[in-house]
Amino acid sequence: MAVDLPRQPSDRRGHPVRRRTPDRRRPRRRPARRAGPARRGAGHRRPDGGGAGHRGHRGTRLDLGPHRRRGRGGGLLGAFALRQRTATVPLFPPRVLATPDLVAANAVQFLTVAAFFGFQFLLAVELQLVLGLDAAATGWAFLPTPVVIAVTSLGVAGRLVARYGARTVLLAGLALAVVGFLLLARLPADGRYLTDVLPAMLVFGVAGGLTLPAVTTLAMAGAGEEDAGLASGLANTTQQVGGAFGLAALATLAAGRAAGLSARGWVEVEALAAGYRTAFAVAAGLVTVALLVAVVTLRRPARRVRLTSEREAGKVG
Repeated sequence: MAVDLPRQPSDRRGHPVRRRTPDRRRPRRRPARRAGPARRGAGHRRPDGGGAGHRGHRGTRLDLGPHRRRGRGGGLLGAFALRQRTATVPLFPPRVLATPDLVAANAVQFLTVAAFFGFQFLLAVELQLVLGLDAAATGWAFLPTPVVIAVTSLGVAGRLVARYGARTVLLAGLALAVVGFLLLARLPADGRYLTDVLPAMLVFGVAGGLTLPAVTTLAMAGAGEEDAGLASGLANTTQQVGGAFGLAALATLAAGRAAGLSARGWVEVEALAAGYRTAFAVAAGLVTVALLVAVVTLRRPARRVRLTSEREAGKVG
């Protein structure tokens, strides 16, 4: 009597195939992520428009070693300065730093641009987060400032510099900039554009149209003919570095102030507005320092005494 035994499965070539037994273990459940404001960084808006912080892969915070980077940057700058002193044809001759007007004009420009760059960024964010404007309305809200800058710099600043001198025009522009920042330093959380923002926009337009051409003229006038290209490059570098410094410092200051007030129980909008007011007050301080530097260090232009031909002839005779 034949008995049918169970056959082992095989593939097409006749090789036996092992059967896989099903895994009867329970799958591990991942812990559910909490949703809503309880998560870190949710439910809180920073004055600089960012989130809770920069995180790397898998949510780990990146440690970039800021102190180490600053040390390396200082070392590179020191090595560059030493090389320029010993080079036959240096890229940055040390004699440039011995020109008082050139150094003073770049110092004034550094402080002024630092404040102006912070104004452009922080006010744009405040108009959206505090006053409730959308992106398009915020762009239109900034339109008066560049229009007034263009009209002032192209039509008025040149004639004023020719008549009163670049130093006087620069001082007037810096004084107006201080007034503009003080106007923004009192901007309330329930402020209105026409009464609380537009006056400062117009003041900044006139201040920028007077300040930027005047300080550029002073920076270029302080250099000789052989250093004209170097003076122009130094002025552009000062603008870039000053803008980056001002934006980082003022945004960090506004964020820290708003976070501290929120921790004390302030309403979010009120805390944001207070953070911006603090940043604009500090920007006013930066421009005030620039104004003092200009008053103390920039030399007054020599007065040109015009003598009539009759007086000159009389003195000679």
